[in-house]
Amino acid sequence: MPSAQLVSVPLARHFAFMDTPSMPLMTPDGDVAADAPGFDRSAFLEKLGRELTAFFDRAW
Repeated sequence: MPSAQLVSVPLARHFAFMDTPSMPLMTPDGDVAADAPGFDRSAFLEKLGRELTAFFDRAW
């Protein structure tokens, strides 16, 4: 995508882009359900959904 941009998300960890599982899920990279203190995954995912939709609307 020629118009793609890199966006850094403060406090976002490796699994922040996934829905939070209902129980701990341990992986070599840590617990999928764990977030950094102060990171609101629900709010982030809601915002990300809007931003992704807007990006693809513009790109396509």
